[in-house]
Amino acid sequence: MELGDKVVANSAYISARGSFDGTANPAANRDKKFHSRLKLPHITVCEGLRETLDLQFKSICVEQPIGKRLFQEYLETANEYKGPCRLWKDIEEYDTAEDKDRTSKAAKILQRYMEPSAKYFCPFLPENDITKTCESPASVSKPVDCKPDNQITFNNNINI
Repeated sequence: MELGDKVVANSAYISARGSFDGTANPAANRDKKFHSRLKLPHITVCEGLRETLDLQFKSICVEQPIGKRLFQEYLETANEYKGPCRLWKDIEEYDTAEDKDRTSKAAKILQRYMEPSAKYFCPFLPENDITKTCESPASVSKPVDCKPDNQITFNNNINI
């Protein structure tokens, strides 16, 4: 091997390794690039966005998946909110279920959340809607008519 070939081989080896003295790490360089892409803009750049954000419950906790998941995780932490959280999830399952499974899911919802002796009974549901649903569950399109515009206030003044 001639001197020129050795220089080329050494140069290629050093550039592949990252530096001459071995201090540079290509993985660290990639991480720095990755972290630089994750940086948030300065607060002064974002101040104008405050007026454009929709901070209503429906927007944050129902329509946005991350907000919905965080709110449901919060509801799961307190025993008094576990029933409403499970009711919410069961109603979503009912909405996405096939027609043949809907009657069994509706019966499960009636049994779990609308009977006063049930473990997860939800006392905040309007009593006349519960009796109407329990009397003729087949005629009701949903086992519980939970509209996002209705607000339910829990003990800690959390509105749903």
